[in-house]
Amino acid sequence: MGLSTNGYAKLLADTHRALGHGPLSSGQARAAIRESSTDAPGHTIQLTIAHIHRIPPHLLSALGWPDFLRLATAETTSWDTDAPARPPGFPSSPADRSPEPRPTVTGQALAAFIRRALATVASSRPRAQSGAPLHPGTVAMLESRAIGPDEVRQLAPTALLAFATTDLRLLTATLADSAYDTGTSSRLLHLTADLAGLCGVVHSTLGDTAQAERYLLAAVQASSTAGGPVHAAVSLCVLAIQHNNNGAPLDALTLIEAARSINPNATQQAALLLHTQEARARAGMLDSTASFRALDRAFDNLTEAPCEDSPILSVADECPLSITAGTVWLRLGKPRQALKHLERLSDGALSHLNPSSIFITRALVYTTDAYMALNDIDSAVHIAHRIADLNPHMPASLIRRFHKQFRHHWSAPAVRNLFERLTPASV
Repeated sequence: MGLSTNGYAKLLADTHRALGHGPLSSGQARAAIRESSTDAPGHTIQLTIAHIHRIPPHLLSALGWPDFLRLATAETTSWDTDAPARPPGFPSSPADRSPEPRPTVTGQALAAFIRRALATVASSRPRAQSGAPLHPGTVAMLESRAIGPDEVRQLAPTALLAFATTDLRLLTATLADSAYDTGTSSRLLHLTADLAGLCGVVHSTLGDTAQAERYLLAAVQASSTAGGPVHAAVSLCVLAIQHNNNGAPLDALTLIEAARSINPNATQQAALLLHTQEARARAGMLDSTASFRALDRAFDNLTEAPCEDSPILSVADECPLSITAGTVWLRLGKPRQALKHLERLSDGALSHLNPSSIFITRALVYTTDAYMALNDIDSAVHIAHRIADLNPHMPASLIRRFHKQFRHHWSAPAVRNLFERLTPASV
């Protein structure tokens, strides 16, 4: 939030009193902050922290202390649809750097989140906002900067993330500080949802679960507040990608069903995305018959028709389909069949992809999983080196993934050489 400890303690004390929880001295607030690393503060203090960061009370109750802090930033979108549009919350807190590989909004908490999102889509009307006048051409300029399919296919993950987060900051500043009408509000929120979803997908590919979840939840909030069922359905389905990546197929299916309920007449690209994630979820439940049926429906929706609904849908083509087919076979315990699909991308069979694109990185990450399942350590290490070659500034989350993946093979010379290359002092 950009506040010192004393500044945050004063904010906590003032907000605690304003909410009717009674007086809280700055000294008591500082003590609560200092002791929170080992002991949970009182319930009213937790409620106050949640209010400051606009975390709905039901998520505090569902997640408990300290897990709900993963959702805390200075700018988390309020679900108050009577309020002016606000920028969604994006990662900034130390909690985001946790390497723990699991989403926090799951099960009942996720179901509550989805219900609120669907209700918001049904009832929300984007609100006008007062503030500094917004130049008539600003929104058109922001829309013209939107990341398209060529950038998604060609840019390396870290470069794609840099472009997306830069535009996202520009968008959220515009949402927070400018005056605009309801139509402009909707356009800005849709752009925000698209970029937040893209950032979430990249972080998920790189193994950074906490960052990915925060962006993807924010994307659902932005698209729901905009009141557009098409964008909201895409955001829900993209959040399902994250839950599939983290081995939570039931949560993924819940999100897919919610997306279909608000957008029953999905475009071919949206249907393809839904079917691919259903195939992955069914495979995660070891239901091979249902998984392959969903995969067949995905192939039936493969189209070359252009799509401008979102940057993620714009690349809903044979690339994610090949990755999905590979992950389905992998989840079903058939790594050799998985490699046949994954290596189509990593070996350059799809020539329109840049070798350093996010699709190649994602396919290679799953390829290491397949080789490890076959106990082919040398091949897995070779693929890890390829990923490092394509990503010179290897994200710490991906390095941690490799540490976990190869931790039982430290004695192998190839593994030691890989870790000597990958391991910075900070990881």
